[in-house]
Amino acid sequence: LTGELFSIFVPLLLIALGTAVGSRALGGEERTGTMGLLLACPVSRGRVLLEKAGAMLILVALLGVFTWAGVVLGSWLGGLGVGAAEIAAISLLATLLGLVYGALALAIGAATGRVRAAAYGAAGAAAVAYLANAMLPLNESLADFARLSPFYYYLTGDPLSNGIDWSHAAVLAGLALALAGVSLVLFQRRDLR
Repeated sequence: LTGELFSIFVPLLLIALGTAVGSRALGGEERTGTMGLLLACPVSRGRVLLEKAGAMLILVALLGVFTWAGVVLGSWLGGLGVGAAEIAAISLLATLLGLVYGALALAIGAATGRVRAAAYGAAGAAAVAYLANAMLPLNESLADFARLSPFYYYLTGDPLSNGIDWSHAAVLAGLALALAGVSLVLFQRRDLR
């Protein structure tokens, strides 16, 4: 399950959803010209951003729950013997990973107001981080730099076998929250198109 499903497919889905929602949250409103109408209402920029981030959180979390339920059902039907708690651990970490890149897309969108810049920037960062996590450990002198990749905190502890490493979950959650905070600052300071 780790090699086939949770190393590439599940994080790709969650990152794609987080990035799609995060990149369109602010940039999409500006591109369609509805941001001006939205902010003409008695609502602050901070509230707009927090509600958009909340919608992203809900959508990515729902996909994470559906992933967990589907893998638990598949494990039970296939007689794989993988526990629901272990599947929950890796599904939670994958969800947090998707939120990290969704928050990165939100931050880029808050800084630029452009959907493409946000989507491609977050997707590019995810690809670089994935490759760094996969390649840096191959060289002993560079192996410690893999800790800079969010993917390190996603799979390094082998959550499907060992359960969740709460310190890894805290790093991913903290990174997502920090990026959301950066988004708030950038969005409040930028002149809108």
